[in-house]
Amino acid sequence: MLQRALKNGSNLIFTFAFHDCTRVRGISANLLKYDEYQDLDPAFEPIINQTLAAGYMKSLAINPDKASQPGIMRFGTPLTFENGLEQSWSRSSQAEWIIPCRSCKYENVPSMSQDLDKMLGPKTRKVPVSPETPGLVCAKCGHYLYTREGRWVHLFPERQHHHGGYHIPQCIMTFHCENDAAWTKLQQYRFNQNIMSVAKFYNEICGESYDHGQKLVSVTDLKHAAVLPPRSAIKTHIQNIMAGRYIDHGLGVDWGGGGQDGTSKTAIAVAGLRADGIVEVFTGFRSNTPNDYNLEASRTLDICNQFQAKFIAVDFNGPANALRRSKLMDHGYPANKIAPIAYTVIKSIAKPVGAHKDMPGHLQVNKARSFLFLAQLIRSLRLRFFAYDFLSSEEPGLLNDFTALAEEKLEVKSVGDIHRVIHVATAGPDDFAHAVNYAVCALFSRHGSFPDAGSIMTIGDLSADQQKAIEPALRDKDFAWFTA
Repeated sequence: MLQRALKNGSNLIFTFAFHDCTRVRGISANLLKYDEYQDLDPAFEPIINQTLAAGYMKSLAINPDKASQPGIMRFGTPLTFENGLEQSWSRSSQAEWIIPCRSCKYENVPSMSQDLDKMLGPKTRKVPVSPETPGLVCAKCGHYLYTREGRWVHLFPERQHHHGGYHIPQCIMTFHCENDAAWTKLQQYRFNQNIMSVAKFYNEICGESYDHGQKLVSVTDLKHAAVLPPRSAIKTHIQNIMAGRYIDHGLGVDWGGGGQDGTSKTAIAVAGLRADGIVEVFTGFRSNTPNDYNLEASRTLDICNQFQAKFIAVDFNGPANALRRSKLMDHGYPANKIAPIAYTVIKSIAKPVGAHKDMPGHLQVNKARSFLFLAQLIRSLRLRFFAYDFLSSEEPGLLNDFTALAEEKLEVKSVGDIHRVIHVATAGPDDFAHAVNYAVCALFSRHGSFPDAGSIMTIGDLSADQQKAIEPALRDKDFAWFTA
C-alpha cells in the first residue's frame, strides 16, 4: 500500500489485513504496529506476527551483537468487551493516568469503573475552561484537576515491561480539558446534544468498552475485598470455623457443563456468615470433570465434610442440575440440607418457594438484582474473599470470574429501563461468581432477610484521608463495616 525508506536505512511498510492477510506474508519486520486493532480478525494475528520472526532472524544474521528484539504495539478503540483490543488490554499492565487533587489529595482514576463520570463535571459551567480552570474536576471534592500533574499507574506493574497497556481517554488530553471550545464540544457529545449515543460517547471519547454495559466489579474492587488468608490455607480456615467465627457457613455450587469451548466448569465457594452480617468467602475450588455427575457429587461432599458445612446451595435450573442434586442424596447427603436455587424473574432479590408435587422446595433468585446486590457488598467490604489469586492469563484463579460479568441496561418503552447481568464469554468463565451468589443468597435467606443495600457505604464514598485512616482496620478480622 505504501513504503517509505529513511536515510538511516530503516523502512516503513504500510499495509492492511481486513478481509485476509495475504498482503502481509513475506514481509520481514522488527516492529509491528496494529492500527484499529479491534477490527482485526483474531485468526489473522498469528500469521501477521510471523513477520517479526523473519525480521529478527534477518537482523541476527546481519549483526548478531545489535540484533533488535521484535515488538508489537496495538492501537484502537475497544468498542466491545468481545474484541481483541479489549482482551489484549485485560492481559496488559492496565495503566491509567492518575491525577491527584490539589485540595483533598484524592487520586482520580479516569476509567468508567472508577471516577471518570464524576471527573467530567457538570453539564454547564460558569467559569470558562482554561489551563488555570480546566474542565476536569475531582471526583471527591469537585475542585479543578490539573492533568499535567498526573502520572501513569499500572494496575499490574509486573506486566509493565513485557505487556504494557495504556488507557488514553480524550478528556485527559490538554487540548481538550484546557480548551473551552473543545471541552464544550465534548460535553455536548456526553449529553447527546450532537446525536451521539451513550455507547458511542464512552467508545469514541472515553476509550471504554460499552456494548455490554459496565462490568459489575473491577479488579481493584476485588483486591480491596480480598483481605482473608489464601484459599490454600485450609488449616487456618478450619480453625476459624471451629473457633465459632461464623454463625452459619456452607457451600455454593455452580455445576459446570463443559460448553463448546470447554470453559464451563463446576465451581464451589465455601462461605460463612459472621454475627455482624459480613460474609466471608474463605476458599473455593474449580473442577475439571463437570460431566461426571457421580464424581462431582462425591467431591462436593468431601469438601462439605472437610469444612463441616451446614448446607449446600446448588444450581437448580435445568434437568441436568436436578439430576446432580439427586446424586448428592444418593451419596447420603440429607435432602433438607440441600438448598436448590433457581434463577427466575421476581421483584425481590430472593423468594423461598415450598415443595409442590414433584418440585422440591427451593429458593427463587432474581439474577440481575442478586448480582447487583453482590457487587455492592463487595465494594462495601461486607463480602470478603481469600487473597487475590490471579497469577497469569493461563492461571487466572477464581476471583477474576467476577470480571466476566457486566450490567446491561435495556430501554423498553412500555416498561422502562430493564437491567440485566450478562456473561461476557471472551473475558473468561463466570462459574465461581455464580457459586458465590448461591452461597450468599442461601446464607441471608436462612437468617431471615437481606441487608438494605441502599444504606451501605462503599469505600469509594470515603475521602482519601478516611480511606487511609481505616486501611489497617480493613484487614482486622474483628472489624465490622458500617452503614450510613
